[in-house]
Amino acid sequence: MTSVFLCVKSAPAPANRMAMEIAWVHESGRRESHLVKPPAAWLPLLRAVSTRDGPEAFFRIPLAELVRDGVDVRTLASRVVSELWHPDVRVFANTPEEGVLLGGILGTAGEQRGIGVWEMAEAYGEAYLPAFRPLPGPRARHWKQATAQVVETAGEVMGRCSAADAAAHVDDGSALAGAERLWRLWRAIGVEATRMVA
Repeated sequence: MTSVFLCVKSAPAPANRMAMEIAWVHESGRRESHLVKPPAAWLPLLRAVSTRDGPEAFFRIPLAELVRDGVDVRTLASRVVSELWHPDVRVFANTPEEGVLLGGILGTAGEQRGIGVWEMAEAYGEAYLPAFRPLPGPRARHWKQATAQVVETAGEVMGRCSAADAAAHVDDGSALAGAERLWRLWRAIGVEATRMVA
């Protein structure tokens, strides 16, 4: 099973169901990022948001740039399906809304195939699995206590990895930066968990 880490950025409310940028990183580190060219049906609402909020509306990407440089949703949907729609690929995202936004891209393009999106907690938990082992001593006698200890330790590992990543990398707010952060955290947790059992 291959893991892919997805980030989708949307327009602000009331256009927040419209994807503006999408990026994904495969567990191998191969990455891809695209601006989404708004379909004509989206433009009236996006123009209103752009007029109200200015250049900050779309993560400092002017609406004219999205229209000019964005990838057509049909082309983008085809690319998404070719990269992410496989039985041996699991796609992870930080929020369920990103799965909804991905579905919006596919649906707008008329694509019938859906892509399931898993929450990142699943990926982080799987990365931590090497460290999940029976705990020695009297604390391990009670499963609930042992489980609580493992969960507490996993939270500490996640906190350390997250703090180290935030100190080492600047997040520019792009979808690619978001996807790369998910991937780096997943890898760091796996490394830390492996060290714990070595």
